Amino acid sequence: MDERNQVLTTRSWLNINWIDKRLRWNDSEWEGIKTIYIPHQRLWKPDIILVNK
Repeated sequence: MDERNQVLTTRSWLNINWIDKRLRWNDSEWEGIKTIYIPHQRLWKPDIILVNK
């Protein structure tokens, strides 16, 4: 915190989970696979801008 310049710097992260019921599959047809993990570089992510007013 820089009181003189009235600047507060923070470091944080946001974890978002999204379940789309339209993208389900029958795990018995896929050798029991219930969950898949996709690298974040392969997923579309919206731009998020935080504004303090």
